[in-house]
Amino acid sequence: MNLVEFAEKISLVPLTDWQKQFLSAYEQSQKENKKLIYVPPRINGRRMLMQIIDEFEKGQAQ
Repeated sequence: MNLVEFAEKISLVPLTDWQKQFLSAYEQSQKENKKLIYVPPRINGRRMLMQIIDEFEKGQAQ
C-alpha cells in the first residue's frame, strides 16, 4: 500500500488533489533520499497530512 492509498483509507474526509500530489511527491522523495520543498495552499489540511505521514511511517517501521 502506498502513502496515498493509506491516507485515503484512514482519512475522515476525502483528500483534495493537491493533498494527493503532495503525499505522492513526499513518498517519492523519501524513496530517492531527497529533500522535498513543497509550498501548499493556505489552510488546506496540512496538519492532517503530517499526522497521516507520521502514522504511515510508524507502520512502515514495524
